Amino acid sequence: MILTPKNYIEQSCHVNFDELSEALSKGHNLALNAFKDEQAAYKGNKTVKTVMDHYLTELNEAIAKQKPVKRKSSPKKKRSTTLKPVIGDVEVISEEIRFIRRFLWLDGKTRSKESIKRLLFSLQKAMVERRIRKNSAYAQEIQKIHDYLWRLAVGDHDMLKIELDPKLKKQYQEIASSQSVKEAVRLLKRFIPLQGKLDIDDKVIRLHKQAIRLIGEKKPKMDSPYHPRIMQMIEALENYIEDIEYDEPDLEFNLQYLGKLPSVMSSEQLLSMEFETIGLQGKWKELIGDPSVGFSMMVFGQPKSGKSTLMIEFAQYLAENHGRTLYVAIEEGFGYTLKDKIQRVGATSSQLSFAADMPQKLDDLDFVFIDSISRGGMEIEDLIKLQEQYPMVGFIYIFHTTKDGRFRGGNHYAHEVDVIVEVTPEEIKSSGRFTVANVIENLIIS
Repeated sequence: MILTPKNYIEQSCHVNFDELSEALSKGHNLALNAFKDEQAAYKGNKTVKTVMDHYLTELNEAIAKQKPVKRKSSPKKKRSTTLKPVIGDVEVISEEIRFIRRFLWLDGKTRSKESIKRLLFSLQKAMVERRIRKNSAYAQEIQKIHDYLWRLAVGDHDMLKIELDPKLKKQYQEIASSQSVKEAVRLLKRFIPLQGKLDIDDKVIRLHKQAIRLIGEKKPKMDSPYHPRIMQMIEALENYIEDIEYDEPDLEFNLQYLGKLPSVMSSEQLLSMEFETIGLQGKWKELIGDPSVGFSMMVFGQPKSGKSTLMIEFAQYLAENHGRTLYVAIEEGFGYTLKDKIQRVGATSSQLSFAADMPQKLDDLDFVFIDSISRGGMEIEDLIKLQEQYPMVGFIYIFHTTKDGRFRGGNHYAHEVDVIVEVTPEEIKSSGRFTVANVIENLIIS
């Protein structure tokens, strides 16, 4: 095998750089950058071209000298066994599954060739650096993804519509859902960024509640290395909470907070309890009431009805008044229409962020908008899993509708949310657990 500027990106993943000199190993990262994007840097800079030509000469000579040694030692090093897949709760999601999840998110979306190349480059880099190995449990799936991305990257079209085979998609979805981060690890990751921060009372209380529940459920177990760490975290959180001044602290609240509610209580006891709500005000409270923390809401309406504009306005309000908010604009992506809506609404809060695709992690967020569920290819099981994984996050789902005005997906979605909102150009109808059904006119920004 002779490496050239044209085939370097594709073929260098087969080279074992661990057996080469340090200079050639370091030169590999430079070469990946020089030869990407159809060798843009290599062709556009004489100095880069000279250096890379010399590097390829040295590298090819080293590979040629390497071959007899590899043949002689290969019987000893050859391994016929494939690593077993790790399934269940893990400390860190494996590199293979991370790429499979990224690949799945492409289904049904239109992406530029440059975007495809960046993902392909990241995958090749992980293979070269042996973060993804040949004996991986999912080596065949990763190779199929690599070949698929390569075919897209060398095609003639600038914009590409990705459509995965349904059987292949189902297979990859099963792999992608086979691992999840241990809850103890997730809580510790949320605890670390709080150090030295201000205005974190609500986050501390929420984190303490979840940690107490985790210990109560014996997750992790006493002999787990995470158990003492979780206990230390709880102690630190409690020391912080002791300094918070409550206006009227009461026993019922403490019982609920510590997860020690009695199995039976009177109506007076129940009415005296305080539950944590978001604290909505104004027209938003009029529309949906004052939901509890971690509520879920579905919004549906026909195209051009204004539902996205309305939800961007709602996201701005939540970000300004109630916490960190993410708006996942799968439907529109980072384009002119999204920019126009942001400008018209004035959605410029420092607490509001936007994404074109669903991120893998939603830690440290208070609210997440997903626009839209159908374009994101999400099923009811995906929504339930999100809510179980992030119980303190409020989720707002935007749906397409059919011609007769019904939201796509069926009534089974409606049963899993707390609030349902229907948007038309003339009015907004809402129903849910936090207010009576009502109709509000002229709520959308024109």
